[in-house]
Amino acid sequence: MGGFVCALCVVTVGYFGFHRHFASLRTETTERVGLVQAKLENGESIRRNYAAQKKTLAELLQRVEQVRQRVPEQAEEGEFLANVSRLARTHKIQINDFKRGASTAKDDHSSTQVTITGAGAHADLCRFLEAIEQLPRVAHLTQMSVNSKADRDGYPIVLSYALYFGKQAESDTTRVTR
Repeated sequence: MGGFVCALCVVTVGYFGFHRHFASLRTETTERVGLVQAKLENGESIRRNYAAQKKTLAELLQRVEQVRQRVPEQAEEGEFLANVSRLARTHKIQINDFKRGASTAKDDHSSTQVTITGAGAHADLCRFLEAIEQLPRVAHLTQMSVNSKADRDGYPIVLSYALYFGKQAESDTTRVTR
C-alpha cells in the first residue's frame, strides 16, 4: 500500500509538473499565433510600404548613377572652361580671367576650384548661370560676387566653382596651378 501511495504521489506530482509546463507552452504558442496573425493582418500594408521603399531606393540609385556619369575621372577643367567660354559668348558675358585653384581629395572623389571673373548685364548673368548648371558635368557654384556698380561691360562678377572628378592620387592633390 505504501508503494502504491508513493507511486500515486509521483504520478500526481509529475502530472501537475507536466501540466504546468504544457500550459505554459500553450500560452506562449497562443501569444505567438496572435503576433503572427497581427502581422498577417498588416501584411498588405507592409507589402505596400515595402514596394514604396523599393521604388524610392531604385529612384535614388538611378539619381546616384546620373550624378556618377556627370563626374569625369580627371579634372578636365579645360573642357569646362571651353564650355563656359562658349556659354559666355552665347549669353553676352565678357570673361576677363580664369584661375585654377588647388585640388582636394576626399575618400570617394576629388575637386578642383576654378574662379571666373568677367562682367555682363543682370539678365544675361542670370541666363549664363542657369546655362552653367545645365552643363553635363557636376560643377558646384561655391562663391559668387556681383558688383552693383556697372562698368562699360556690365556688372563685374567673380564666380568660383568646385569641379568634381574621380579620386585622384595623393601627390596630384597638393599641386596648385595658377
